[in-house]
Amino acid sequence: MLAKERQNFILQHLYDKKTIKSSELASLCDVSYETIRRDLGMLQNKGIIKRVHGGAIILNKTLINTHPDNLSEKIYNFQVNSRDHFLDTADINKQIVAKFATNFVSPGDAILIDTGDTMTYFAYWLSKFSNLTIITPSLPVIQVLQNSNNKVISLGGELSHSGNVFVGNITKHSLEYFNVDKAFLSCTGLNLKTGYISDFDEYGIPRDLIRKHSENMYLLVNNEKLFVNALVNNFEISSIDHIIIDSGIDVSSMESLQQYNIDIIVAEN
Repeated sequence: MLAKERQNFILQHLYDKKTIKSSELASLCDVSYETIRRDLGMLQNKGIIKRVHGGAIILNKTLINTHPDNLSEKIYNFQVNSRDHFLDTADINKQIVAKFATNFVSPGDAILIDTGDTMTYFAYWLSKFSNLTIITPSLPVIQVLQNSNNKVISLGGELSHSGNVFVGNITKHSLEYFNVDKAFLSCTGLNLKTGYISDFDEYGIPRDLIRKHSENMYLLVNNEKLFVNALVNNFEISSIDHIIIDSGIDVSSMESLQQYNIDIIVAEN
């Protein structure tokens, strides 16, 4: 996980919990205690949090919502300032993968869109399409698509404020009403040693449930996620039909992925 991603993760946890221990953050992010201390120091210098003994507390929720790394603001700037170009260089691999993935969407498709930054960028490019049926638990995806010429169906449930996503049993049951042509998924990391997709929590829609209701599953990842070992291993890589990844993937990682006998697609800018 990159420094910006860790710091956003820290802010979202503080938004919900008000306070958090450094040791807990180090475990969740799979980094050293010293790395977390540096992250907290940077956030404190911005006036968003205050470091306390063994952790940090939130100072101002409003600053979290207007933090320049916040995805909703990035998407807004992306839409206003760049119709066909990549805006945020820190997210360029996510944007490349997201835009390239639209090549696998056809008019009339019913698709499921997962949550996360890459999925929201993907939704932005899909907003130029029409005649799609799009199902999602993600509020940012819904917001991006609200003025498009597509049918958008929200998988309701309990709102997770940290992720701007609907979660829980109601969300899972809602998905059971639908079957989709294609599901586009994100993840926190790929554990190439164990062969599992991993995430930081268990609150998302179970991948095996999505598998049951999808003809094809596409996993959209940037190459940095190949080196993230998150908390929860929740789905076998071999159960995915296609992986779309940016050209930054190295030869060794490509060879490791190929052993799972799935379709690996390298996104071209």
